[in-house]
Amino acid sequence: MPPRHRGPRRTAPVWQGSDVQPRSIHLLASLSDAMFLPKIATGLQLLREHVAELDAGVNLLVESSQWRCSEAVRVIAEEEAAKFLILLDAVRCSNKDQARRVRQLKRFNQHLAKGIYARICEMRPATFGEVVSYVDHFRPDLYLDGPNDVDWIFRNEIDAAREERIYVDYIKSDEGETWHSPSSWDIVTSSFGGEKSRTVVRLVGLMARAGLADVLGLRVVADVWRDFDPVTHTHWQEVLRRNRETLVGLQDAGLSSADFTPSDASYLADKWTFPLHGADMKDIKINVKSLRDQQEGWAREEDRC
Repeated sequence: MPPRHRGPRRTAPVWQGSDVQPRSIHLLASLSDAMFLPKIATGLQLLREHVAELDAGVNLLVESSQWRCSEAVRVIAEEEAAKFLILLDAVRCSNKDQARRVRQLKRFNQHLAKGIYARICEMRPATFGEVVSYVDHFRPDLYLDGPNDVDWIFRNEIDAAREERIYVDYIKSDEGETWHSPSSWDIVTSSFGGEKSRTVVRLVGLMARAGLADVLGLRVVADVWRDFDPVTHTHWQEVLRRNRETLVGLQDAGLSSADFTPSDASYLADKWTFPLHGADMKDIKINVKSLRDQQEGWAREEDRC
């Protein structure tokens, strides 16, 4: 019989066996804080290191005008940074609501949820209701857009932005069937001299320096946040107050690094948004016919004008 494996022998650890189950992070939801917080802290530390390496790679690729590679790596860096925020929200979630915590932890492996977390750092909402509206904007798997807002049907913005930068694909659309290559982004990216990673990447670096990837830091987070379950009218000032209280707690515990400055603290407090464990992030399936009906309705109105 031919050998089962060809090529170089693996040197990195390989998990083997019939019961190996990747993407099992939701199992942490059943743990007590004595085990839950150290497990989360380990994951946060690994993510911080990985995000820093990926972001450094993005910068090197941009400097050498490797636009396509820089975009692909940037997508991954932002998703990994989003996972850091997802884990923190699992800590901010009440430990008495296991179903919510399970749902939150499962977002760790969901591309749509990670994309939403990466983008939410870019906004400064007035209320939790504004955050939910922003989240809901990204949930439909199809939507209408164009010069008249109804001209063409597009697929989910987060999924498209991610996959178009990474994969070659064969696509069917209103304009016909065609191949797509990430090379189509080369001109766009190069015209801006390359893009740096989103706010979420910088935020995660600051959070780690503030002490949020430490077990004791997570205890501070739990103490400050677990009684907080925002509703539609909850104002941003309540989040800002708790962000500042968290930072004071981290500093009092001696967890913030020496290079974590007051301006860093201000940036972190301004960008770490509402807990999102109570928001729905499941994709919304849209019936294509309903979109066609909207297009036809708009065309009829235009004919009458």
